[in-house]
Amino acid sequence: MSVETASENVAPAGQAYKARVGLGKIGNAGVLLLSLGIVLAVCYPAFFPKLVRLLQTYASADHSITEEGRRQLTDAVYFFAVLLMVVGSALVLARNSDRRLRLTQVFVGESARPSPRFVLLASSTVGLLMVIHIRLYDPSSPAFRILYKEDGVFELLTPLLMVASAILIGRAVLRLRKHATSALSGHVTAAYLVLMLFFVLYAGEEVTWGQRVFGWSTPGFLGGNSQNETNIHNYFNGCFPSVYRLPIILPFLVLFSAWLEFKKPKRAFTAQAAAESGSSLPYASGHAFRPEAGVAAFARASLPHPSTIGLACIIAFVSLVWNQEQELLEELVALFSLFYSLGIYGRLREPANL
Repeated sequence: MSVETASENVAPAGQAYKARVGLGKIGNAGVLLLSLGIVLAVCYPAFFPKLVRLLQTYASADHSITEEGRRQLTDAVYFFAVLLMVVGSALVLARNSDRRLRLTQVFVGESARPSPRFVLLASSTVGLLMVIHIRLYDPSSPAFRILYKEDGVFELLTPLLMVASAILIGRAVLRLRKHATSALSGHVTAAYLVLMLFFVLYAGEEVTWGQRVFGWSTPGFLGGNSQNETNIHNYFNGCFPSVYRLPIILPFLVLFSAWLEFKKPKRAFTAQAAAESGSSLPYASGHAFRPEAGVAAFARASLPHPSTIGLACIIAFVSLVWNQEQELLEELVALFSLFYSLGIYGRLREPANL
């Protein structure tokens, strides 16, 4: 055997060894994070009193922490523990090269526009900046009067994002009805129409259907709500503490969407195969639905794309820990709705997805 041949054989072997070592490190990191999450969740009650005393001594100006502060601390710690366990489990799965490739494809591997990688980075970054900004604002500053006043920039942001979401869903429905032939497309279209109606109602309620803009008097049949405005949601102000907890489920919906994608058959279901089988609807990975997929196919068309996981986790954290920040939650949910709708419309713009 020549020296050249021997060196050619050694190079792939060395690359394979490095790949195995890299996968092993990923798996070890996953085990470490998973273990830390479990230990934190199990041991936190025992360390809670000591942690409270530590924060009272070094982090509290008046050396006290309210009951609400203690609740927020506990919720934040358990949220972080669950996040460690989820990320650790994903890294343990990624120890296998095939599974790592599948996970990458599920979250950022689609070729739709905008790309899932962009959605993941943009939605997470914007959501994080919104949280940091609103938690650090100074109510006495001139910017506060512009940004946070009644019908100011941030309050109008929610209805504007909801209207944009409704428009994107509406365009997706038009494209789907024009080109789709699958029987399942009717169910998906109905779901999209309901969602579009919800976005419009949400936006209208946020601006009291234009009352504060045009200055009309509140109709008599709506005069009994808590703010005497032209809207319905103010009749249910007592339910708001529970309603503002609901966004906690968003990461679970996104993870369920990711699980559906992860468990689907590895073979790409191409546009040609879709045409031969009579299917036409997109699912989250950018290929066509299998007609026999049924509920799973409908879920793929309706659930948020896995790339929204970062923003979903931010919203869940705010809902769990700072749920009294109602305006912030509304803006974050509206932002999530925009990226969700953008994902649906982007997938339906691709001819292969119709």
